[in-house]
Amino acid sequence: MISTRIATLEDLFTLAHITKEAYGGSSLDIETLERYFAIQSDGVLLASFSDEPSGMVGVFDYQTFASVGVLGVLPAFRGKGIGRALMEHVEGWATRRGIFSFILDATHEGARLYEKLGYRDEDTSYRLNLKRQKTYQIPEEIENATLYHLPEIVEFDKPIFGAERKKVLEVFLKEFAGRAFLSRDKAGSINGFVIAQTSTIGPWVAANAGVAEHLLQAVLSLGLPENSRVLLPTANKEGLELLQQYGFENSRTLRHMVKGNPPKRQRPLVYGLARYALG
Repeated sequence: MISTRIATLEDLFTLAHITKEAYGGSSLDIETLERYFAIQSDGVLLASFSDEPSGMVGVFDYQTFASVGVLGVLPAFRGKGIGRALMEHVEGWATRRGIFSFILDATHEGARLYEKLGYRDEDTSYRLNLKRQKTYQIPEEIENATLYHLPEIVEFDKPIFGAERKKVLEVFLKEFAGRAFLSRDKAGSINGFVIAQTSTIGPWVAANAGVAEHLLQAVLSLGLPENSRVLLPTANKEGLELLQQYGFENSRTLRHMVKGNPPKRQRPLVYGLARYALG
């Protein structure tokens, strides 16, 4: 009665509809879904109940762990085991690749399912929205980041994120050209970078709060839409203080959960996630 399969680009509008209904009006737009397919072409799964599309989930292969996100089930089909079926498909998809560890960010309601599947709390994640915005100039020590800098950015990012995410960074640098910045230390090595999406700041990684602040000023020089957001690991206490100083307010807290033994990640140096699903 429940079937799951890998979604394709032909399913875009169905997937967007599912997320809109599942999250009460907050949906993944077509551009975001296309970005997911560009990063992981086989990483969006679609569930059907009696041949009717009813749920979806995203999963991304980071070699040593998988990041899971945007699990959504249409309200009319809740309570029928669709979420569990999707997660079982996700875990089978990953284990066939030799991956046995998972990370995700869950609502308090959704966490009940993940707990039953063996996930445990590791941290929490904030969603902060920009409520007060001032105009800033790009600091002198900040430079524009382009695809030319991708190898350096990947090398800096890998030990902090816990895995190489070259494809993620490549896709974001291409799509948001002119909205990416980096910082260097006195030796000339990258010590921070940020990519400003249309209304989300991230991925954003920095060696310390001072570097993060200069990168934030560069982003704010662009002029952001009202309620632009940052998805911040709670482990980054300095990040929370910085964002509050610059007019961001917390609007939501999710549980950051893991299963298995993901590699060490330096979440206190992550100032903004690309998306919950991408890490």
